[in-house]
Order: sequence, then C-alpha cells, then structure tokens
Amino acid sequence: MFIKDEEKVKVVGLYHPPWFMTTAEDSSDEETYEGFLVDMMNEISKRINVKFNISLAKSNFHGIRNESGHWNGLIGEVMQGRADLGIADLTITPEREKAVDFSLPFAHTGIGVLMKRPPYYITSNDSDVRASKTRPLIIYPVSSIEDLTKQGVVKYGALQYGSTFNFFNVNFIVYDIVIFQLFVCLLQTSTNPIYKKIGEYLSKQSYLPQSYGEAAHEVYESDGKYMFFMEETSIDYLTGKDCDYARLDENVGDREFGIAMRKGYHLKSRINSAINDLQEEGFLKQLMQKWFSSPLACNIQIERIYKRNILDLVINGLK
Repeated sequence: MFIKDEEKVKVVGLYHPPWFMTTAEDSSDEETYEGFLVDMMNEISKRINVKFNISLAKSNFHGIRNESGHWNGLIGEVMQGRADLGIADLTITPEREKAVDFSLPFAHTGIGVLMKRPPYYITSNDSDVRASKTRPLIIYPVSSIEDLTKQGVVKYGALQYGSTFNFFNVNFIVYDIVIFQLFVCLLQTSTNPIYKKIGEYLSKQSYLPQSYGEAAHEVYESDGKYMFFMEETSIDYLTGKDCDYARLDENVGDREFGIAMRKGYHLKSRINSAINDLQEEGFLKQLMQKWFSSPLACNIQIERIYKRNILDLVINGLK
C-alpha cells in the first residue's frame, strides 16, 4: 500500500523541457506536469510502493553555495527540508555530494557545442554536396572546439551558474565544481592549453547566459557568430525540434544526472534499486527515445568536408 497522505514524499522539479514541464493542456485547476522525469518518477513510485507529490521548485535553477556556505536553488530546497527529492538534469558532483545525497545516475551525457545551422547546409546526400560547391562560400570559422581559440569572429559561452564540465586530456584532469567562476579559474590553470584558453576567454566576458533558454536565443539571434557549451541531451532536444540549430561535431567529457535527496534519506536504497532495474530493462532508454527526438534531417551533424581548412579562408557573411 502507499504510505499515508500526510507522509507523501514531496518531489520538486526544475522547469526544463523535455525533462520537466507543465502539461500543455489541462482542464483541471491543479497544475500537472510531464516530461522524462515525471514518467520516470511515476514508474519508480509504482515499483517502490510510495506516492510522490510532484510540484515545481520555487527556485528555477540548480543551486549554488554562497560565501557563508548556504545553498540556494533546488539543492537548497532539499537541504532545508522543503522537499524530500529534487529532480532535474542535475549533475552529480563531489561538491554537491557534500550537501545532499544522490541516487544512482539515471542519465549520462557529454558536453557539446550548440550552433546555428550554416545557411549553405541542407543534407549530406551527394547531390547536395555537389550543389554546395557551386554556391557562394558562407562558412563558420570553427570546425572543432580547438578552433574556437584560434579565431575572433565567433564568440562562445557557457552557463554562468551551471555545474561542472568534466574535461579529459592525456593527464586525465577532471573539473568538479559548481560556481562558474571556479570553473573558469580551473580552466585557466589547466595543463591542457585549449581548455586554458577557453577559461581565459570566458573569464573576460561581461555577459554569460543564466539559462539554456537564454543561451539558445543568443545562438539563434547571432547568425552564426555565437556558440554555446551545453549538455548533448539539451542540444539533441533543440536539433530535434528546430532546423535553425545544429551541433558542432565534437564533444568533451561526461556527466551523470541523479535525484537529489537529504543526507541519509530512508528511501535511497529503494529508489536506487528501482533505477537500476529501469536501466537494465531498457525503460530509461525508451524514455530518452520518447522525449529526446532524433535530429531532423536538416540537422544531421555537419560534415567536416565543408569545414576543412576554413581558418585559411576569407570568411564571407560573418564579418
């Protein structure tokens, strides 16, 4: 049986399609929710025989720790007991694990670069390749993350209050931080010269988006002059919905998402057991296929044939 109503588990989520969002059409007065995380929590609820009371978090960001050591955002709501569980595309990091416990990971993703689709690119079939060679050259001055540091036409950014990016190089250096300024500082001191240059660049930016929605708008309005680091799952969602967006054909690192809960939470082992079963049964993979559409035909990853030696070309239409 479900536990008593007064003992229902309170779950709060961050609004971020398609992970967690309000239902598009609902005739009732009570707000309802849908998305990957809602489907997942509903299935966990059935398996562990516990009723979840799901609502929107008061603070619509993951949370950072202030100078006095207190957390805000989703992490803060869980720590302060305003919620039993926090659900979002919330990265598991050592810094956050000092504040809350996490479930087993329910999703894995890398860090990619969101860009606006080049105007000359349609599909990758042979006829379009031949046709593109006769068109005026309008092309991006970057074909890789490294190229971002070698040009001055395209600007780029990262989420100001996001979590860590895990960067891997020959020496296996990993950055696990929460506050953006620390992320930049570690990039600047990295032994990887590419990441060091990116960190130095980001530290000098007077403006950086504070949400993925804001970032996507900047990329769209830039006409190719702005790119943005974000999770590949979020990029796949955008490229699966809109032909104006594309993904740079390269990614870095890996990150894992988990459910946040108070330290020592009594349902942790049962939730972990359910997540493990959902992984093994392929249920979570099915949810990814349901909520994260495959890229549209117009957004197949941009072929490198269109971008070779582009730093040696005169950039037409971007200056």
